[in-house]
This record gives sequence, C-alpha cells and structure tokens, in this order.
Amino acid sequence: MTLGIQLGIYAITFLSQTDKLNDLVGSANFLVLALLTLNWGQTYYARNIVVSVFVTLWAARLGGFLFFRVIKGGGDNRFDEMMMKPLSYLGFFVFQILWVWTVRCTSLTILNSPSVSDPAHGGGNSRFGTGNDIAGIVLWALGSVIEATADIQKYGFKSSNPPEGAIMDKGIWQIITWWRMYVPFPPPLPPHTHPPISLTPAIRQSSSSAGTKALWFSILSLGFITCLLLFLSGLPLSQKPVANKQYLLSYSPLSDHRDDGAAWRAHKHYVQRISILLPLPPAVYVRLPRAAKWILLDWPMSQFDEKRDGHKALQEERKQAEENA
Repeated sequence: MTLGIQLGIYAITFLSQTDKLNDLVGSANFLVLALLTLNWGQTYYARNIVVSVFVTLWAARLGGFLFFRVIKGGGDNRFDEMMMKPLSYLGFFVFQILWVWTVRCTSLTILNSPSVSDPAHGGGNSRFGTGNDIAGIVLWALGSVIEATADIQKYGFKSSNPPEGAIMDKGIWQIITWWRMYVPFPPPLPPHTHPPISLTPAIRQSSSSAGTKALWFSILSLGFITCLLLFLSGLPLSQKPVANKQYLLSYSPLSDHRDDGAAWRAHKHYVQRISILLPLPPAVYVRLPRAAKWILLDWPMSQFDEKRDGHKALQEERKQAEENA
C-alpha cells in the first residue's frame, strides 16, 4: 500500500513538476494505514482504537497544515533542484517509504496484529487504563499542543513579512528551538519525548510471547527516528544552515542587508540562551555548564564556527557569484 501510494505520487508530481503533494502524501500514508491495519486486524480493543485514532488525528493535522502552507506559499523551494533529477527526486519518496514503515511498525503493525493483541489468536490484551496508557495519552496530548502551537506561531511570524534576518523568539520558540522532538507520534508514548519508556508500552501490556518479541523489533523505530532527527532532517537542517544564513547577512560583501554583525550577534545571543531539547527558561539555560548543554544536544557538529564555517560560507558565496556572473 505504502509503496503504491509513494510511487504513484512520485510519478504524478514529477511529470507535472509540482511539489505541493510531497509532504501531504507522507501524512496521508499514516492516516490510511492506521485505519487499514485496525480494520484488517479486527483488533477492536480500547487500546488499539485509541492508538489508531491518535495516529489519524496527528496525520490529519500535520498533513493539512503542510498542504495549506505549501499552497499559500506557492511551492517548496527544497525540491526546486531535486525535481530536475529523477533519481534524486525518487530518493525522497523512497526515504519517505522507510520513514512510514519503520515508524508505523511500532504503533500500528505490531499493536494491531491479532497475534499480538487478540487472545483468540494467541495474543494478549490487558485491561485498558493502566499507568502507561494514562501517561501515554497525557504525553501525546502535550506533544500535540506543542507541535500545533509551534507550527501556528512560526507560520504567523513568516506571514508577517519580518525584516531580513529576524529571529522567531516568541511563544514556544523563546524556550525551545527544536520543538519537533515533541512530535506526538507514535502514541501512546512518543519515543522522541521519553526514550526510556518509549518501547511501545501498549505492546508491553500484552502477556503473549509474540508481543514480547515484537516489542524488541520496535526498537528499530526508536533508533531510526533518533538518527533521523539527530543526523539527517532534525538538527542538521535546523541549526547550522540558519547560522550560515545569519552570518552571511552580517558579513557577506554581496549582501544587500549587511549590518556590520548585528544579525549574527542577535543569532548568537539567541542560541546561547535557548535550549534545543528541553523547554527551559533562558535565564536557566544560559548558565548551564558546557557538559550539561552537550547532554541537551548542543553538540559541536551542529554549531557554526565563525573561523572555519564563516570563512567557508564566504568562499562558497563568492564562487557562486562568479559562476552566475
């Protein structure tokens, strides 16, 4: 199902050269598969229904927002160059297939499998309402509010036509820079919110050996999402590129908004005070020792070094200017 949806949308968007469906299709996969696995497994128990409904709500909200944003913005410039290369563009959809399948294995495929959740098929299903269930619902609700609020606040900020180099430091963004760590999926307990208790407690409620074995496989989902956020689409895209842009605004001789370092100083002031991982008051975070900030994901790999990275950024901009001349 996922393979068919992804390849079909790839063909449609590549032939029509439109990127408006790219993010929507990822969320649509989760929504469709949440409903299908519940229906096909016939595991209509309270825990299974709650998990499937939560995934559906998350996917509908996120997909709807991303689709609205790309329609209002007229497109997504991340795909401009990629869409000129068929194989490179296909890679995005293949990666999205891996994302959907790996994450879905934990909350949907395993949990909604009759061999895991249905006593009639050798599974187990303890009474709904345990401490894990309640904690999962609370954390999912908290994650949903954080994610939706951050999306709305950032969209409102960008829609207000802020000055070049302006930093969004209002609302949720004044206490945390990487709110995607709190994305409320998969429920009951989102793995990127609390890794030690994320190994699908819904499955842990199962007394069957199948559920126990499936639980170990669910570690794959946690590892995949963690690597994705830390090394591919999370920190790498949210930290250094932004710093690179702010540095060039201040010091590039080609910049129309050169301000003798004002934008760069404002950016440094922001990242020194705002936590990446946990929502901490700026007055607290700025006083933490280097070791504590390292634990909170403030790693050298995501930091912009003025001497090394600044020099490289200026060289690349000059080279690009010469090529375009």
